[in-house]
Order: sequence, then structure tokens, then C-alpha cells
Amino acid sequence: MQKLSYDDFKLEYRRYNIPIHTSAFAFIGNVWGHGKQGEMAAHFHNCMEIGYCYEGRGFGFIEDKKVAYKPGDICVITPNTIHMFAAQEGMAGKWEWIMADTGAALKGTRYEELGNDKRLLMDNPAADNIFPESEYPSLMRKVKMMLHLFHQSEVRANTIKGLLLSFLAEYAACQEEISDETPRQPAQNKMIPVLVYIQEHYMEKITIQMLAEICALSEEQFRRVFKQVTHTPPLEYLNQYRIKAACKLLLSTEMPISEVAAQTGFVTASTFNRQFAAAKGVSPLKWRQTSAEKTEVSQVESLEAGQMAGIIL
Repeated sequence: MQKLSYDDFKLEYRRYNIPIHTSAFAFIGNVWGHGKQGEMAAHFHNCMEIGYCYEGRGFGFIEDKKVAYKPGDICVITPNTIHMFAAQEGMAGKWEWIMADTGAALKGTRYEELGNDKRLLMDNPAADNIFPESEYPSLMRKVKMMLHLFHQSEVRANTIKGLLLSFLAEYAACQEEISDETPRQPAQNKMIPVLVYIQEHYMEKITIQMLAEICALSEEQFRRVFKQVTHTPPLEYLNQYRIKAACKLLLSTEMPISEVAAQTGFVTASTFNRQFAAAKGVSPLKWRQTSAEKTEVSQVESLEAGQMAGIIL
């Protein structure tokens, strides 16, 4: 397998809010795919990702492994695993994805002990990630059944959860024993808790000292490593994230500008107006009023090119 350095790619944390009673949702529709190599974005997220490839060929980098995909493959990415995908020239990948909170799914079931199983957790460098249909027909049936149900207008949560539990148990059984000594990329690994903290606390006061302490680095070391990983200085990254969060509030609420500023971590409305105008070229009020700008907000919580399937109890 080919080793990969992520130094040339910006790292993103994508956090999905999965309803606690459902344990999963799905991105469905054949427009969900991967672009060219130059468009790749290295990222990780807070949940397990289970994908099915309908068409196209390409490759993915999952931690330090390079893997190839083709139609009929299942891909499984465990939580907080750094990865990115790209399609081969002229062969754009078309996928559907199930995003699953494995801990919530397993809690209170006979499979609950799997919640602490390294085969289902982050930091799993020995795991297989691509499962061809011809070699894993039983896994494939479970994934196809879940996706089929997500396509229905009304989906019972218990039905999906039962299939998900069965899938997780079989997936864990497919994995190799995990070696605690397998190394990971230290710079990337150190920044994971920092990016998670920023996304969950951006509305609060955040300092360089606080972020450096999270990853046990000096402030100077932290600034250097953070910029190496994200290609952006830490305070600029924080400001960009706050501006994106503000855009979401400006479009989805009628909240006053001063309240938007307070809700997204800006100390004063004047600071918010100044920094927003510097980032967007217009004031927050003007941006809100300009309908053409509404497509600009593409937070990781949004559904981007896919459709989230609804679930009812």
C-alpha cells in the first residue's frame, strides 16, 4: 500500500448531528460523488461512514493507506479517521452513504460490548476499508437493505437500527486483530481534538493558549503545527468558522445582527461587521438581503449534494 502525506491538503472536521433515537441517517441520490484529485479535501467526522459505490472508479486515502474503489464496493470509515477520495479522470464516483452513531446504536443491546471494540472505533489503522461485493455478499445485502429503506418516504427507526446492529457485528468479525503499536501521523493526530473543540465551542471565548493546552504543545509549536495541518493560522481558521456559522444564522433566522454576532463568538457587533465585511466583501445585513448569496453556505452539517433520508419512530 502506498503511504500518504497529508501536508498538501487542508484538514477539515465534519460533525454530523445524528438524532439519538435513530442512530443513523443517509445521504441518498446519485449526485453524491467524488471529484478530481485536485478537489480532494482531507477530513474526518464524528460518526461511522458506510458507503456503497454505484458507479465510477477512483481511489481513497484512509489514514496512511491508498485504496482503490469500483462499482459494487462498500467502504467503511470509522469515526475520527482521516480520509479523502478522488475519482479517476472521466469516471466520477457515484455513492450513497449511511452516517451512523455506533455508540448510540449499540447501547442497551446484546451487541453493547462492541462499543469498546477497537474494530469499530477510531485509531484503527489495520482495518480493512473496502469490501468488494463478490467477497462480502452478506455485508452487501445489509447495506443495500438499509439504503433501500432510507429511500422510502417513511422509515421505521427500529428496522434500520436492527440492520445496522447486524452490519456492525459482521463488520467487526471481518477485521484483523488491531496492533496498538501501529503508528499514525503525529501532526494530524494532535490537531483532531483541537478541530473538534473549535467546532463545538466556537461561540465561546477561545485563545491560542487554550488550544495549545488541548494538544499539549507550546503556543509557538501549536501555531506551526496547526498551520501545517489546516494551511491556515489558528485564529484565522476560528474566524472563518465563525463567519460560516454566522452565514447559516443570517439565512435561517431573522435574528438581529447583534444577536448573530453574540451567538457566533464575536465580542461586539462592530467587530463582527468589520470581520464579516473583510471576509465577504459586504456587510452582514447586505449579505442577508442578497438572495444570490444564499447558496454560499455549505456547512458540513448541511446536505451539500445529497438528500438526507427521514426516519420516524
